[in-house]
Amino acid sequence: MQRNETAVSRAEFRAVADRVELTELLSRYHQTIDRNDFDALDRIFAPDARCAYLGLDLWGIEDVHLEGLDRIIAWLRAGLGQFDNDLPKHFFANHVFDIDGDIAHTRSYMHGLTPHLGGVYEIEHRRTDEGWRIVDLRLLHFSNKEKPKSSVE
Repeated sequence: MQRNETAVSRAEFRAVADRVELTELLSRYHQTIDRNDFDALDRIFAPDARCAYLGLDLWGIEDVHLEGLDRIIAWLRAGLGQFDNDLPKHFFANHVFDIDGDIAHTRSYMHGLTPHLGGVYEIEHRRTDEGWRIVDLRLLHFSNKEKPKSSVE
């Protein structure tokens, strides 16, 4: 029997659906942060989530390692709650997915609105009864203030 080229297997469909759901989760994280809607983070993070915000010395702050949703929300609220508008503050792109059953790893680039400021998100996700949730988020901030050296003289 010849395979219908338009037919999609259940596994192929699940793989695409997982990528769409994870992209939506990442988008919700960024928009929630930008809107200071910290109470909505319980629909993004697992209760036992961990976060590491690294490279904060750009602002004179030590790296931060947090465990548990309550500590994550409290830290984000204290640090970002000072911004009283819901305008975009950063953008992210170039998502790469590595999905193995109910665990997924994503890597995304972040660009802040401050010139020369960016970062890399490396995130572990877990599929739950409520959908995908972030269980381990690592954001490495960096600044590219140096002018690139030209190889052409």
